[in-house]
Amino acid sequence: MCISSCPKSNLFATGSSCGTVYVFDSRSRNNPIKHYRPHTRYVNRLAMNTEYILSFSDDNTISVWDQRAGRTMKSITFPGVTYPTVPTCINMRRDLVFVGTKDTFCSKSLKLHVLNPKDDFKIVKSYSTKHTNNITRVHLTHGCLITSSMDGTVRISSLTDPSKPIATLRSEMRHILDMDYRNDTLAVSGEGIEVWCPKLTCSTKQQ
Repeated sequence: MCISSCPKSNLFATGSSCGTVYVFDSRSRNNPIKHYRPHTRYVNRLAMNTEYILSFSDDNTISVWDQRAGRTMKSITFPGVTYPTVPTCINMRRDLVFVGTKDTFCSKSLKLHVLNPKDDFKIVKSYSTKHTNNITRVHLTHGCLITSSMDGTVRISSLTDPSKPIATLRSEMRHILDMDYRNDTLAVSGEGIEVWCPKLTCSTKQQ
């Protein structure tokens, strides 16, 4: 269903449709070196570093796996009006974790939540976005927060509090399913692939 790797180690993790996460060592054979089942439904997305593996699922939870202790450290839900909101994307850095969510009964209630890994992954801030459909990916880079959405836009915001809009990129595709940013190049995919170079936009607005 999904895969994630850690650039600082030889490990990568995969998520399955039965709620199990498998961890592999790229230097070894095909068999996983460990596996655990933190979810009761599909594992939709993974994020990992040398310390933790984060996963979220159709069961509306985010699981935090402590790699050193070899156990599930925490299961996180995000409260909604009636039921917990559904995670749609995740991005993890050493000091911050960003999670995008949607409300099951209000498709326009789209939020980003900031978690602190150094404080038991507690939610330190939640705020609404200008997106009008599911947030599909969130990325941190060069002091910017980049989000893509099923509404066909990529929004670039500052990391200030409160966050301020820097730029909005509109795709020719109706929906953006995934996004990545590397080496000053932004790529999005949907029914096709589009590429931008937004470096000038970010650096100009931050001066």
